[in-house]
Amino acid sequence: MELDYTKAASGTLNPPTGISFVVTGIPELPHAYEENRLVLLPRNPRSLFAYWDVRQDTAPGRQLVLRVYSAETTGSALEQEIPLHREANNWYIHIPDTGGLYFALLGHLIDGKFVPWLTSNRVKAPLAKASAKIDPGWPPLDLPHITDSTVTGFNPGTSWFSNLKA
Repeated sequence: MELDYTKAASGTLNPPTGISFVVTGIPELPHAYEENRLVLLPRNPRSLFAYWDVRQDTAPGRQLVLRVYSAETTGSALEQEIPLHREANNWYIHIPDTGGLYFALLGHLIDGKFVPWLTSNRVKAPLAKASAKIDPGWPPLDLPHITDSTVTGFNPGTSWFSNLKA
């Protein structure tokens, strides 16, 4: 089957009989899925990203509180407690240490006591340095070493690209 391109210049195409390219009633994405879910993601070495979806019938009228814990081998330690607006559904979290293991709880406070609703997954924050591991499939580049002192402007502390003569 081929399209009739006779009206292509005017911006309309005539599809073959029985085929319709008209899209009607595109559903919009919902604002929330009402699944009661909390997800924690590493963003960079000093921050995490949390997003959540809470059903409307879960403790209505209560202020949300996000608690972030470091999950060390000796136990969990509360790092921070973040009061949230009820309409919020995500948050960027600054963390003190790179490479640490973290998880979060979402809930509310009653008389100063935390009541958790949701628990996130555990995530490891990336380190703030290059990895010492070398993948055999991606070995480091073996760049030529310039030792000729006659190269104009040669400085062993600079990139060899900047020392090449034109």
